[in-house]
Amino acid sequence: MEIQAHAAFRWVDAGAAGADWQVAFIGERWDAGEIVSSGVYVAPVAFDQNGTPVLTGAPALIAEDVIDYHFSPDGTLMVYEQMGALFILDLLSGNTSMLTVGGLEPTTPQFSPNGLQLPYQSRDRDAGVDGIHVADLGVEPVTGDFFIVGESRVASEHYRRKGAGGTYITSGPYWSPTGNYLAYGVENWAGFDVTWAVIRIAADGSNPTNLIPDDGGAPLLHARGWR
Repeated sequence: MEIQAHAAFRWVDAGAAGADWQVAFIGERWDAGEIVSSGVYVAPVAFDQNGTPVLTGAPALIAEDVIDYHFSPDGTLMVYEQMGALFILDLLSGNTSMLTVGGLEPTTPQFSPNGLQLPYQSRDRDAGVDGIHVADLGVEPVTGDFFIVGESRVASEHYRRKGAGGTYITSGPYWSPTGNYLAYGVENWAGFDVTWAVIRIAADGSNPTNLIPDDGGAPLLHARGWR
């Protein structure tokens, strides 16, 4: 058996989960030249005296067939996209909760800095709308299952067939470290001419601002997060 890491590398501060630092990635397990499984793997990491990260254990598969994922700030929860739905995995109990969200085709979920909200991107193909939603998380005190208390669509971008015009959300949403803003990348079509931009909005969806004001000559780009 061989594990090949190929996408979505993440650092995880797992101190609250009974570990220290971990590295997570989407990988594939190969056997006899064939892929037998794929999903999110995590591996423990220590730092040597020079500050170089070193794996201290074998990668462990924690969720299969994952498209995208994100860890809560304390490292105890993972939200992920799988087969067109969103799930939360409690890394302490091993319990998995399927989230019922209002947006269609939800993707790229991310925890807020306080761990209480969950923004995600959605696409309603029938209406021709890309959206950014922010959902408030709740948890059942007895079962420990997570659920959506309420949510709002804080941004909408209308699109049509490429070449006919419209705006596509290409990446995000990403929280600012303070939790005051969200950012996402867009692709603007006017006929067959295309430009790109990064849009910043307040957490409630107000005050949208193009962070690349002169986007007429901007190269192809994808927002990847805040730092």
